[in-house]
This record gives sequence, C-alpha cells and structure tokens, in this order.
Amino acid sequence: MSTSRPVEPLLATQSINPVHSSTGIAAEQAKIAYSRRARQPLPHNGLAQGSDVSITAGEQSLLLLLHTTLDRINDVLTPEMGSIHLHPEPDSEATPGAVASQIIRLTTRLYPVYAERHIGPPPYRQAERFMTLVRNGLDQGFDEARDILRRLQVLQDAVEKDLHACYQQIQLGFEKFLAGKAKT
Repeated sequence: MSTSRPVEPLLATQSINPVHSSTGIAAEQAKIAYSRRARQPLPHNGLAQGSDVSITAGEQSLLLLLHTTLDRINDVLTPEMGSIHLHPEPDSEATPGAVASQIIRLTTRLYPVYAERHIGPPPYRQAERFMTLVRNGLDQGFDEARDILRRLQVLQDAVEKDLHACYQQIQLGFEKFLAGKAKT
C-alpha cells in the first residue's frame, strides 16, 4: 500500500540539496547536463575526437564513482518513491571513506519516506526491501564507473583498491543500518 505524499518537500527539509532555491536551480541544471553527458556511451576507442574528458587516478575516479552511483540509486528508487534527487554534497572529499559515508548517509536518509509509502510488512522487512533496491543501484553505479574508468584507461591498481575499499565500507554501513532496523 502506498500513499501519495510528495517526496521532494520532505527531502528539502532533510538538506538533500533542494532544487528550488536560486542557487539550487543553476546547480541542478549543471548536474542534469553532467548526467546527460555521462550517460552517453563512449565510442569504441574510449574518447571522442576533440573530447575534453580528463579523469586521472585517485580523487577524480572516486568523484566519478560518487556521481554514477547516486545517479543509478536515483534511477532504482524513483519508481518506488517518485522523483528523488540525490546529489553529491558540495566540495565532496574524494577518499574511499568519505565517498562511502556520503552514499550511506544520503541513501539511508530516504528510508523513512520509503517505509511510509510501503506500509504493511514489518519494519525489518521494509528495510531489507529498501536496501535491496539501493544495493541494485549501488552495483549499477559501480559497474558504470568501472566501465568508464576502464575505457579511459585509468582503472589501475590504486584506483581499483580505492573502489574496492569504498564498496566494502558502503556494504558495512548498509549492514549496520539493517542491524539497527532488526532491533525495532
């Protein structure tokens, strides 16, 4: 059973980058443009002729991961929750721990809205179903980022280790979230 309560006003009060402020509109337009460019498939040689794409190992790889992961989580949650807008926090730190913390924080903050729209199952079952969706988006985002980095030929040992460390930290955070719901 689902209710018709809109998601955006609740998210705006939870500080998930409101879109309706004067600075939020410009930021949202830039993110839409970025998202459209990021979703366009790269040519077989990895880069379009004259392209200005430049991603190096380290920070930029993790920021790409953050963007693609949040985009895919948005995609999988939208059919269940209506239009949502998870965006990286401004001036995001690009370390495996910081990226993992941000993904955990932004996604788990949406759970009360999901639970309110899916009344019926016990809270732990609701949380499991929610985390299944989020993990599907997470996996899609990681796969997409790896594919882009591979095509750009920057998916080297250090970058792969950072991606793996980030993924493991996110999974641990999600397990802690579920463990907390098991107690309710």
